Amino acid sequence: MILTRLSFFYFLLLNFFTSLVFAGSGWAHYNTGDYVGMACKYSLSSTAIFCATETTSKYTCQCKDIDALGSYVYCGFSNTENSTKTQEQFIDWFQTQCPNVTTSKIEAAYKNVTNYLIDNPKKQIPNFNKSIPIYVPFKYNATLYEIAYNSYYARFRNFDVSFYFGSGLFGYWAVIILFSAIYRFLRVSGLYNSLLPSKNYTTRFIKSKIAIPSLFANKYHKTSWFKGIVPSRIESIIIFGYFVLCTLFVATRYHYVENDIIWPKRRGQMGRYPGDRSAVLTCFMSILTFLFAGRNNLLLWLTGWKYSTFVTYHKWIARMTVLMAFIHAICMLENSLGAGKYASRQQSDWWRWGCVSMVCMGIMFIQGIALLRSLHYETFLIIHILMAVFFVVGAWIHTKNFDYQCFIYTVTAIWCFDRFARYFRILVLFGGYRTATVKIVANETLRITVPYNKTTFKARPGAFAFIYFGNWRCFWQSHPFTIVTNEENNTLVFCVKFKKGCTNTIYNFLKTQPNQTAQMKVAIEGPYGSYHNLERYNDVLLYTGGNGIPGPFAYAKKLVNDSKFKGFIHLVWVIRHWESLDWFYEELKFLEQHKDKIKTSIFITKYYDYKFGDHEDLYSNIINIKKQQEEKEAYEEKQTDDSSSDNEVLTTIKNNLTHIEFKDGRPELKELVNTDIQNSSGSTVVMTCGHPEMCDDIRDIVCDAIYQRKSRIDLLDELQKW
Repeated sequence: MILTRLSFFYFLLLNFFTSLVFAGSGWAHYNTGDYVGMACKYSLSSTAIFCATETTSKYTCQCKDIDALGSYVYCGFSNTENSTKTQEQFIDWFQTQCPNVTTSKIEAAYKNVTNYLIDNPKKQIPNFNKSIPIYVPFKYNATLYEIAYNSYYARFRNFDVSFYFGSGLFGYWAVIILFSAIYRFLRVSGLYNSLLPSKNYTTRFIKSKIAIPSLFANKYHKTSWFKGIVPSRIESIIIFGYFVLCTLFVATRYHYVENDIIWPKRRGQMGRYPGDRSAVLTCFMSILTFLFAGRNNLLLWLTGWKYSTFVTYHKWIARMTVLMAFIHAICMLENSLGAGKYASRQQSDWWRWGCVSMVCMGIMFIQGIALLRSLHYETFLIIHILMAVFFVVGAWIHTKNFDYQCFIYTVTAIWCFDRFARYFRILVLFGGYRTATVKIVANETLRITVPYNKTTFKARPGAFAFIYFGNWRCFWQSHPFTIVTNEENNTLVFCVKFKKGCTNTIYNFLKTQPNQTAQMKVAIEGPYGSYHNLERYNDVLLYTGGNGIPGPFAYAKKLVNDSKFKGFIHLVWVIRHWESLDWFYEELKFLEQHKDKIKTSIFITKYYDYKFGDHEDLYSNIINIKKQQEEKEAYEEKQTDDSSSDNEVLTTIKNNLTHIEFKDGRPELKELVNTDIQNSSGSTVVMTCGHPEMCDDIRDIVCDAIYQRKSRIDLLDELQKW
């Protein structure tokens, strides 16, 4: 409830700052009457002046001098006589420049000036000198007026179009999120089946060919060294659509003006218009980039997307943002050289800090290559955050000169809120650092058990959290792991496969501790993740591998405890060695009392390696298992007694876990999944979380099944990589 309120507050805050973008930015929308007013001023002031200080942009003379006022109003009324609306816009424009001039005075000046106008002051005034004020009203130069009108229109209309296009990018994602939110609502409310029946061919086609499959056959979670994770087919379509919009928005709707009064040279003009457009689009895209990167994002709840999905979109939006900023830099360089302003501009703070921001974006862009990111993720993350900070600072200074800081305020608000929410989860929901029991199990997994407050920290099945270890070598790092709750003793359990980095640091520390166990301070940031209501399905098929079992198990645990659920559950776990049973034995043992509701199958790929663990309860009838193994390895030839010893261990395991079906080798996934689906009695959900190739294979199998069968089949892929 607290997080819901926080999310609602965040939504209001985001709307507030987005409104500031339009209300507080340097963008001013000009209408036709405004362009007429500006063009008249330029045409008149370029021909003659009425005051010594008059320029093409100052209206002091028109506000005070009756001849200047008459000439200006005559030009304006002459070019708006066919449209009352445009004439009113012209009057409004003039009155913003001269607030003290009333509408009646403007109309009176127009009626009066027609009797005194001269056609051409250069020819009709003796010894005419443009720099000396004149005291007679004159007609505007129509040629100058037309050039000025077109110039102002091209210049300022480009800003209008830029903001409309930037809003269009927001709108694109708003539509995507709206449809996703509606789809999630239909699934949660149970209206999905009635509105989108699986018997309908179109529904099955969209699900099996567009919404679920990977972009290329069987390669969703497989990592490319350059691109990282390849988006799914629907994600790729969405990203491609965004790319097309960005391309169209930055490359179209420009108007070149011959003899332009603002940028006379073609080089300067055609550099400035795309430069301004790409600048505005970059500002809009930066908001999306930071929004999609946050862990505490209202859109996560609205759409039900995985956090990894938002990270995928964040990466591609960010890449396009960098390219858009690069276009801005190149175009403005071209404009500066074409206008002869390069030397003066490069000395300004806004130019220099713009370069800083561009360099930071370039570094983050290169950093984002999967190969570099995976070499040492924590180094990547630190540099990434530092570059983001300098980007924001540089962008704020760069945009200050143009009154576009509101974009940066919005970016900063989003980022700060996400950080605040993270600390709120750690300090308030979880309660800061708590003492956890951390131990090495089976020499492959860290089992972390930590007490928690069920009142504030509500972890539903499938939830994950970021763990901070109170170790001086890595206390600043956080890594996401799936949560398993133990309601009996109010603890959270994490089964962490140690790799390089922080988990390896903790592993090396525990190796020096008695029984490879220690009490450590940990902080938990969470819970995160969307909950899936599996109670609505007739059959629940859970396929897991290695350390991917906690999430699907949490769902199985909830279902078997739910008296209303009458469906069938099949939990499949693929592991390499027998010893992996040690770190999840308590959870597996729990399922024994519900064996009438759930079928549990465990595949051991190295079944006959006889690599056993040393869990006291699992091997309760075996004495000195490890010692026997060590003695066995000392012999060059295998003894007959060894075989009987191994068989004895297997018998003990199977006797302790009688509700589990143990199988040798890797499962034939296509046969296994298709058999389970064929045996299903109605609506079926398939959940996967395991090795990337395993999840990809099951995704491909399920897509085929959805296309062929008329009963409802859904896929929930819980594996998250970024």
